[in-house]
Amino acid sequence: MENKETTYNLPDSWIWTTLGEIGIVTSGGTPSSRQPDFWGGDIAWITPADLSNYKNKYIEQGQRSITKVGLDNSSAKLLPKGTVLFSSRAPIGYTVIAKNEIATNQGFKNLILTKSGYPDYIYYFLLASKQLAESYASGTTFLELSATKFSQIPFPLPPLEEQYRIVDKIEELFSELDKSQENLLNAQKQLEIYRQVVLKDAFKNYLKKNNVENIKTISEIGEVKGGKRLPKGHNYSDIATDFPYLRVTDFQNFSINQFQLKYILESTQKEITNYTISSEDVYISIAGTIGLSGIIPKQLNNSNLTENAAKICNLKGINNKFLSYFLNSDFGQKQINGRTRATSQPKLALYHIRTIKIPVPKLNIQLEINNQIEYRFTLIENIEKSVIENLKRIEIFRQVILQKAFTSNLVPQHDSDEPASVLLGRIQKEKAVYAIQQKEIAKNKPQKLFYMESNKTIKEILEEATEPMEAKDIWQRSIHKDDIEKFYEEIKQLSAKIEEIREGKISKLSLKR
Repeated sequence: MENKETTYNLPDSWIWTTLGEIGIVTSGGTPSSRQPDFWGGDIAWITPADLSNYKNKYIEQGQRSITKVGLDNSSAKLLPKGTVLFSSRAPIGYTVIAKNEIATNQGFKNLILTKSGYPDYIYYFLLASKQLAESYASGTTFLELSATKFSQIPFPLPPLEEQYRIVDKIEELFSELDKSQENLLNAQKQLEIYRQVVLKDAFKNYLKKNNVENIKTISEIGEVKGGKRLPKGHNYSDIATDFPYLRVTDFQNFSINQFQLKYILESTQKEITNYTISSEDVYISIAGTIGLSGIIPKQLNNSNLTENAAKICNLKGINNKFLSYFLNSDFGQKQINGRTRATSQPKLALYHIRTIKIPVPKLNIQLEINNQIEYRFTLIENIEKSVIENLKRIEIFRQVILQKAFTSNLVPQHDSDEPASVLLGRIQKEKAVYAIQQKEIAKNKPQKLFYMESNKTIKEILEEATEPMEAKDIWQRSIHKDDIEKFYEEIKQLSAKIEEIREGKISKLSLKR
């Protein structure tokens, strides 16, 4: 191996090779969506989207399946059981092992193994090699890992018997970490339940103790105003000196998650200036996740509020934090849920918020209740911080285990093991036999049927678009959906006519008008 940046010293019984040397690298394909008889058959077919939040090592099927005629009339291939599947774009790095015969779309680079290959060892190697794989990828609009580059990824090959020992040890240690992680996640859920208990007890006990009979509706203690939809064609900014735009995804109970805030330009701010919120107000989400309520930090004063939220402002005789705590309590949430319109897209109307009933004790009692809640919340937060830190440590331990595994430091070497050099020689012979078999199969493969396609060029798609489109959506709808290189070529030809808009890692394209 020539790549000194990614290779390191291995025991004499190991050998440096590449993924392309230890298996047969192949891509996938997508049958035409315009041919109904290509879809809904008994051949499992997966896309990277099927692996989002997928935690298992093996996979049997995805959300869709294809027919034999669909397979024969596309670049999709029927992969044997034990093939290691690796997503090569959007995103790079999802890894699974085929539990049965399966096909994939072109978003994968698949590694078919010979009988001397051990898929589980390769699975864990690829699981640990996401960043390495990304370093081999290229692309202007989005990263794509080609079959050639995937084949060139350095691979530390140990003796086969040691591969078995390594996998056994990884899974033994991962199993222990899984148990610890499960306990911590359960503890996290319990802490959230305890928050609700704290709120419920605070209002139940203190209000009963003080014989509070002063019940008012929100319309009697303040005003309810909705947020504002951003004007069509606006651009987000990532510059924190611009004007914050608070979305429901930024909302937490009691406060705002500031890690992924979006900002808008001054020109947009002027159009929605009457829809800002201050730290004296209380926000409440009215669409999407309904009922999230809290107070924004002072540094976000005069932030712009999404149309999917409302603010309760100009409060009279009630502390804003007390109001927020009540709305988050079981008493407040029951009223919110009872007033939410039950449709396919539930929404909480502003006039229904105004009818929510709030107990309003004297201000000193409100502050006393706040203090009691905050004291207990502080204890909960301290425990939660410890839980989160331990969850992070578990992920670090996983990476340490994998690092040790593939640097020959997880299990001992045995002199009796067959050297990896001998194993690699056997794999090469098996690959040669496999290649001959595939040629024979290809001779007998039925001739492809020809169908008239009506997919459009990139320019035609963008001319019809009413708003900027994600690059990957344009690609999948274009005539180039099965050829990424031709897609890039047309993008390059149109570069002077295309405007690119960046939203974080997402690239959107539109024609310059």
